[in-house]
Amino acid sequence: MFGKSENMNEWLISTVRYILYMLYIKMIHGICVLGYRILHSRGFDRYNYILRRKTYALLFVVCIAVLKYFDEKFIEEEVVWLFIGYLVTLYLEMKENSSVTYGVGMACSFFEGYLAHIIPSDGANFVGFEENINIYEASQGVVFPVKKLFIIITKSLYCPPDLKHFNKNNQRLPYLEACQSLFEVEKDVAGAKGRTYRNSAYKIHRQNEPPVYLAAECATPLHTLHKALERRTLSESELIIPIIWYLLTTVHPCLIL
Repeated sequence: MFGKSENMNEWLISTVRYILYMLYIKMIHGICVLGYRILHSRGFDRYNYILRRKTYALLFVVCIAVLKYFDEKFIEEEVVWLFIGYLVTLYLEMKENSSVTYGVGMACSFFEGYLAHIIPSDGANFVGFEENINIYEASQGVVFPVKKLFIIITKSLYCPPDLKHFNKNNQRLPYLEACQSLFEVEKDVAGAKGRTYRNSAYKIHRQNEPPVYLAAECATPLHTLHKALERRTLSESELIIPIIWYLLTTVHPCLIL
């Protein structure tokens, strides 16, 4: 009976200790990432950072309490070997992720070459996408209930020249109609002087209801990739998945996918 109890205690202590080791490693990694972001002025939301790690902190305290109760050491020398193993696997993952696939390249071009110019304020000539909508509302006498850019990602990659092509042949259903575009954004980019960017505004007509206004467009890399598919065979992992992953991981508060 006592043997079983001791075995259970040993199993519990070992499990708790290794959980604590993993939390140590995760904490060190998090501190390094945080330090990098602060040094490179990437921004740091302290409240959300702590909130997202509340569960880990609670688990850390529980592990410490259990080991303290059994009068066990918090750290053994084996944690060093675990950390080295973690660094080796992390390095291998970084090597795998260092290559840029066709889809990731198109997604980077879309985000850095387009969205980064029309969404945030540049602090000088362009006031930002949300303020651009406010100016449009004042000049056109309309209201956008959601002041964000809707990015339409179709599974078929089809991107029509006008979103009205998504309308159904049913008069009972809401339908889209193009309006006057938002005001142009003009910037000097990569040697091109006065390059212009423009977002389209649409209104959704509803039966017995006032129309709803929004800014929407398709993800233009999908249109390019749709054309590329007609010329060569590309796998889904090269195309759609990298684009969606990149946009989701770099999404801006003024974007809706």
